[in-house]
Amino acid sequence: MRPTTDDFDEQAQLQARVADMYSAVFHGDYASAYQFRSSKCKDGFPQARYVASMRDLLGDKPYPHASVDVTITAQSDSSAQVRVAQPGPGFPGGQRTWVQTDGVWYFDNCQARNSGSTP
Repeated sequence: MRPTTDDFDEQAQLQARVADMYSAVFHGDYASAYQFRSSKCKDGFPQARYVASMRDLLGDKPYPHASVDVTITAQSDSSAQVRVAQPGPGFPGGQRTWVQTDGVWYFDNCQARNSGSTP
């Protein structure tokens, strides 16, 4: 089955959301990055705690000159696996889960929310 225009639009929307969130992370704007987290990831992990944990993990403005290189490795109607190229040393790599809620994509890789943040 060939991808439809809607499939390309969905992928473009997801890539844009991922790029916007990681641009905020790379510039140390953790309060803005928090807004891209899913409700599940925000539950029990308030913004102030997220910002503090990200500063502990990455510091202030850790990669201000990095560009965001996004690869979508799997995508369905409501979830996706995304890989972001590491902008520099110390940035945790790996797959990240995103979910779509009410037509908007949100970062949902919150398994570490009780022990700290996952960028």
